[in-house]
Amino acid sequence: MNLSRCQVGNGRCQQLVPPGMVVCGWHADLLALELLGVSSLLNALEDAHAKGQRFSVGSTSTGNPDEAPVPFNRRAGDARAELLTALTTAADRIAEEREQFQAFNSDRAIGPWLARQVPFLRAHHEGAERVEYLLAVLGQAARVVDRPPDRVYLGPCVGHIGVDDGSEVRCTEELYAVESRPEFTCPRCGWIYQLAERRAHLLGLTTGLQLGATDCARALAGLGLDVTASRVRDYASRHLIEAVEDKYGNAVRVRGHAVYLVADVLAVVERIAHERGRDTSVVDSLRRMVDGRAAG
Repeated sequence: MNLSRCQVGNGRCQQLVPPGMVVCGWHADLLALELLGVSSLLNALEDAHAKGQRFSVGSTSTGNPDEAPVPFNRRAGDARAELLTALTTAADRIAEEREQFQAFNSDRAIGPWLARQVPFLRAHHEGAERVEYLLAVLGQAARVVDRPPDRVYLGPCVGHIGVDDGSEVRCTEELYAVESRPEFTCPRCGWIYQLAERRAHLLGLTTGLQLGATDCARALAGLGLDVTASRVRDYASRHLIEAVEDKYGNAVRVRGHAVYLVADVLAVVERIAHERGRDTSVVDSLRRMVDGRAAG
């Protein structure tokens, strides 16, 4: 009996497969196990996004470094959405091909449903490509939550990098730092920053932004302030802050949620802290540095 080779990775696997199959047992088992764990992975991504965990992730972005500079990273939320979209698309395609009921795209149902389709993929003429794609998507999502959460996001670097013609270009490396260290260095260009100064710089840029409750909380928490999304919503329900409105008096909504001026939220946080005699040294220090920059 002539056995073929696994076609995953354009045939680089070289594992033998039974007649009529294009994916070896090792890759099939690996994908099935990963799919059975999808619910936990999606929960981990949601938890990372909701808690505003910071990951030490490099970036090759060349955009405007001062455009919407919020001190948190949406990578976990983006990875979760991309993963769920990829899994749903794969499930829909299989359901159509097999003339089965469309798979539920809930966090708990999609993974096990796809895991049961792995034998079908092993014998499909495009099975190797689909298996490889799903493994890549799952692996990419897992790497996001595997990164250490003990770093704070501090926006894009403002340093410069020399190029071959002798000129300089702006370094746009995304900056992350260990919160307990007062000084940190950009890993790309070597520009040295003081943590307090960088946070003050971000505060000056962030306060003018209009963000939803969750993003407001993450923005201020990234600057060292103890603020939660539920607290921001509580301020709004008590009319301590007002949702941003358009020129017609209608509430501005982003992804279905009201948005607030970060400066308004910060002002309420400061006022309540002063009224209750709480420590405001962090924000007071940031304010002084921002004011000093403006005066200079």
